[in-house]
Amino acid sequence: MAKLRLGEILVAEKKIDQVQLKSALAHQRRWGKKLGDCLVDLGFVSELDLVRTLSRFLRLPLIDVTRLDSTKITKDILGLVPLPVARKARAVPLATREIKRKKRLVIATSDPTNYAAFDEIQFKAGLPLLVMIAPDSDIDWFLRKYYMSDGDALPYNYVSGIS
Repeated sequence: MAKLRLGEILVAEKKIDQVQLKSALAHQRRWGKKLGDCLVDLGFVSELDLVRTLSRFLRLPLIDVTRLDSTKITKDILGLVPLPVARKARAVPLATREIKRKKRLVIATSDPTNYAAFDEIQFKAGLPLLVMIAPDSDIDWFLRKYYMSDGDALPYNYVSGIS
């Protein structure tokens, strides 16, 4: 079975039409952005609609990272994914959970098909991942709030990944 592409999924779900897809693909070629970003930038689909569709199609839980209990986001959790890795991968650590007697790192990502980044995070953290999907704007919010906020800024070694 052939793998469906994002544009095809959105057309099949009637979130966009063929004309909008062609326009977004032209925008993508011109600006070099991801197709999802182009569709949102052009106003053809909302970021939340895009993420909800991906969540359903990929069978990944959708999470609102802006509503998490901030006392649960510890420096130890943040230290598992240094800021440069989190930014590049568009993935942030939320917690560790034991599932079937195995400890896992729970992450939220706006790019759920970035398997190379997941491999890197898994290797560096030393834990298998439990992946959830979140809007890219939520990932940016999380990065600013937990990695770069003035009030509780992390020491340089947490931000840069230097120990």
